[in-house]
Amino acid sequence: MVNEDIKIVETDVLVVGGGPAALRAAIEARKEDVGVTVVVKRKLGKSGNAVVSHTGHNAPFGHADPRDNPKVYFHNTIVAGKLVNNQKLVRVMAVEACQRILELESFGVKFEKQNDKFLQRHAPGHTYPRSCYTPRRRGIDVTLPMAKVAKEVGVRVLEETMLVEILHDGLRVLGAVGFNRLTGKIIVFKCRALILATGGAGQIFSATNNTADTTGDGYSIAFNAEVELVDMEFFQFYPHMLTYPFKTLVSPILFKHGAKLLNSEGERFMKRYDPANVDLATRDIKARAMALEVMHGRGIKGGIRLDLSEIEEEKLKVSNPHLYEPIKKKGLDYRKAEFIVYPAAHFYMGGIRINERCETSLKGLYACGEVAGGVHGANRLANNAHTETVVFGARAGKFAARWAKESKIEEIDQKKLYSIKEYIYRIGNGREDLEKHRRRFRESMWRNAGLLRNEKGLKENLEIINECYSQIESIRAENSVKKVEVLEFVNMLNVGKLLTVAALARTESRGAHYRLDYPEIDNKNWLKNIIITKDKRGEPKIRLTEVTKIEESL
Repeated sequence: MVNEDIKIVETDVLVVGGGPAALRAAIEARKEDVGVTVVVKRKLGKSGNAVVSHTGHNAPFGHADPRDNPKVYFHNTIVAGKLVNNQKLVRVMAVEACQRILELESFGVKFEKQNDKFLQRHAPGHTYPRSCYTPRRRGIDVTLPMAKVAKEVGVRVLEETMLVEILHDGLRVLGAVGFNRLTGKIIVFKCRALILATGGAGQIFSATNNTADTTGDGYSIAFNAEVELVDMEFFQFYPHMLTYPFKTLVSPILFKHGAKLLNSEGERFMKRYDPANVDLATRDIKARAMALEVMHGRGIKGGIRLDLSEIEEEKLKVSNPHLYEPIKKKGLDYRKAEFIVYPAAHFYMGGIRINERCETSLKGLYACGEVAGGVHGANRLANNAHTETVVFGARAGKFAARWAKESKIEEIDQKKLYSIKEYIYRIGNGREDLEKHRRRFRESMWRNAGLLRNEKGLKENLEIINECYSQIESIRAENSVKKVEVLEFVNMLNVGKLLTVAALARTESRGAHYRLDYPEIDNKNWLKNIIITKDKRGEPKIRLTEVTKIEESL
């Protein structure tokens, strides 16, 4: 090992991630007058799903309907989550959402407004219109202004650097080890507090609308640090990803304006799955219904027909520019053209278990954004993801900074550090191609642990994951960029295993978790959360807890 390849970075608060949760945490931590460093695997503000996401932020301002308030918002979120949300976290989001959205404006984020009021739109599952959008509906319209503010307030940024492992003494965080994907340098971070805001894990599935770098790093790193995770069986599949004649995301708002889902028989089949809401059903019900229609032979080109014939052109243009613009460019008549949609892996409801202060089971470690679990329960409402990032990003930054003020930087176990360094250097010294193993794993996850699950498929998935683990040493990485891809693959395997173990344990269907062999919801036995930790053998260990409820009203 060569010491020149090792860099030491000291900071009060280390924030891991480059999206809205990480940026909001970094900005808030700086308000507490502590040193803040952000380490991001790609580019700040252009990392993870921020570059592909739309920008709906839910907040109960009541600008579209004065009857809206935090209490109704809270209730909608709990009902959509099939009653297994952490209600204390949902209350925080419902109460603080409006303030956090107003702060985004102060950072330079532009929202659609009229007469100084937000133009709030109605998404499925919400009683009232409460979704606030930026005019261009782009995630970077939010993250780039925040990145500018973060730099202006003195946040230090290290880009192109992947976090590999958390350093701790079993009780509290001491630091972390990172790896620069371009230079091949190992970076040892010494910090007082660490915030994981690493985003999701869509790449564990072969069909996903997530970016290539959403490989579940935060979940895996936390698990290896023996931190508690919750709800790992609950992964959301976005119901209507356009697969033909081109690929893009279809906004749920369109179904409020007259879009319909039709099977191969021309039937509006959603009437059978959710007679009350039909095509305005929540994502879990809609995605599962589409998968079952295709499974029963009523699909078209492997998907479901999207009928846009009744939508006014201006509403299509405003509500879903990412769909409208390619339609116009290709010269299609959207009222007559054939559009095929099918679900894709979209969002992880499960994640690192946190409390209202974003504290985890390891002192000094905080989590926020998609990598944290508990807010959404078994199913996330449309546009709650963005609200979650800014509400809990701000909280994580504040409480991590306050912890850092009361803590000191401790010495790191050199033997542990040496073994991590050796592991990084050793990865990628084999001869086999990574993609072959990645493809096998991701296809198995989609087939066996995706929309429709059963015991046989989940057990087969575990066998394939274990076989992939056994091949890690044989994989080749020609350079440091490829080495990061192998490290990511290990994280993907870890997350796939956590999801599968939890899905096997939950012998019912709830929200986004659907078991063909246990198709009914079972509130008598399963109104509970599954907590996963790492046992002494390095395997996932499960325990059940009662759902966290609030006693007092909002």
